[in-house]
Amino acid sequence: MTLNSGESVDESLLPGYEFFRRIGSPKTVVAPMVDQSDLAYRCLCRRYGAELVFTQMFNANCFVQGIDYREENFQTCAYDRPLIVQFCGNNANILLQAAKMVEDKCDAIDINLGCPQGIAKRGHYGAFLMEELELLANIVSVLSKGLKVPVTCKTRIYKDFDKSIRLCETLVQVIYAVISRIEQSINRILFTRRVPPC
Repeated sequence: MTLNSGESVDESLLPGYEFFRRIGSPKTVVAPMVDQSDLAYRCLCRRYGAELVFTQMFNANCFVQGIDYREENFQTCAYDRPLIVQFCGNNANILLQAAKMVEDKCDAIDINLGCPQGIAKRGHYGAFLMEELELLANIVSVLSKGLKVPVTCKTRIYKDFDKSIRLCETLVQVIYAVISRIEQSINRILFTRRVPPC
């Protein structure tokens, strides 16, 4: 396989593509939107051609601690597949607990490493974790080993492209350490490398 950059990749090293094909090789994807990507919105998007959708971002602490939060914010149905559920947080064990509550109702779990909002800064999640490579490696490793669905990471790209590559390389190292459990992250990292910095 050859990427747009001309770089050659051994497809046998990329089980993420197997996952991507298993969910139908979606071309139209609806990204997560805070307080908007609920079941009704996701079904409407599917009706108009979306082939893969994400839930809105769920705070892992709230998801684990509050049954009301879970019941009010997370609903799905048979029509709502393939589905990726997105969580934010900075504690690997709490993220794992939250993800285990939905792993049988989705196709993958996504860790939000992209939210730049003030609430993410106060809560120490989203884009504010991107500098903490050791913590991220631990989070991805714990989730990958503890879940039966793939784990993905939505990230931002630094203006300093080398920093973006270091972030992706850190995630790739974790991925190769637990490759049988972290299929989709490789796919996401490769796509991230192809997107020009903003």
